[in-house]
Amino acid sequence: MLITGLLLINNADGQNTYYSRATGGWTTNTTWSLTSGGAAVGGGIYPVSGDIVNIEGGFNLIIPVSTHAACATINISSSNAGNGTLTFNNGSSLAVSANITVGTAGTTKAGVITMTAGGTITCGGNLTIGSNAACNITQEALATVTVNGTATVLQPTVNNITNAWNVNAGTATVTGTFTLDGTNTTNS
Repeated sequence: MLITGLLLINNADGQNTYYSRATGGWTTNTTWSLTSGGAAVGGGIYPVSGDIVNIEGGFNLIIPVSTHAACATINISSSNAGNGTLTFNNGSSLAVSANITVGTAGTTKAGVITMTAGGTITCGGNLTIGSNAACNITQEALATVTVNGTATVLQPTVNNITNAWNVNAGTATVTGTFTLDGTNTTNS
C-alpha cells in the first residue's frame, strides 16, 4: 500500500521524457523509450501533453493521418549522429506547449521537419532551427506552422551549410520576433 502511494506521488506531475528508439509512428510504443537507446515503453504508451520529446538522429517519427499529437517540448536530433526527422501526414497535428528545437546548435546534429503532405504545428513557445548541418522545415499546401513566441533560424559556424524554413505553399505565422541569422534562407 505504501509503495503504491509513493508511485502515485512520484508521477503526479505526469511529465515524462521520451526518446525515439526507432523510426515509426508517434502513437506506436516501440518507437519510444524513457532513456536514450533504451527499451521500448509499454503498449499504448507514447508522448502526450506535458511530456518532453527527443527525436534522436537517424530516426524518423511520423504523425499518422488525422492524429493529434501533443507534448510540452520537442528536440529534434538531440543526441545521436544523423538527421532526426519529424514527418506529418495530411490532417495530422502537433501541439507543443513550450519550445521546439530543430537541430543542435554548434554541432553537426541535424533536425528536419517534413510537412509535404500537410499537417499543423502549434508552438506555444519559441522555435529554433539550426546547427552546423543542414536543418530545415519544409512546408507545402495544407501545412501550417504557428509560433506564439519567437522564431530563429541560426547561422551555421561552418561554410556551405544552410539552415532553412521553406514555407512554399504552406502557411507560417510568428507572433513574436522572427530572426534570420546571417546567410540562412526562408522561402515563402
